[in-house]
Amino acid sequence: MYRQPDFTFGQSTAVAIGVRAAGNVGAYTAWVLGYGALLPAIFIAFRCNLVVDARAPETWKAMGGGLFALLAYGVVVAAFALGPAGPIAAIRARAAHRIVRR
Repeated sequence: MYRQPDFTFGQSTAVAIGVRAAGNVGAYTAWVLGYGALLPAIFIAFRCNLVVDARAPETWKAMGGGLFALLAYGVVVAAFALGPAGPIAAIRARAAHRIVRR
């Protein structure tokens, strides 16, 4: 059973509450992204045989996609801080639904 939009609404609610409780959009975004960077760092620490070829075009595509995703997350967090959560969550869920279904 496909349940991605339900998860996205729950996550959106948590982000909206968190950014409003934090009071500072930049600080909240930095905390979430910094904390989220721990999982890849732990993975790399325990899987030492990970090799990244900096000259490969796929590496640059992946880094560009990752930076774009970070920027998009920052925009969504700023939107939650400035506006009502309902419409923003609906747009976010619809976008996630379109991405997952392709």
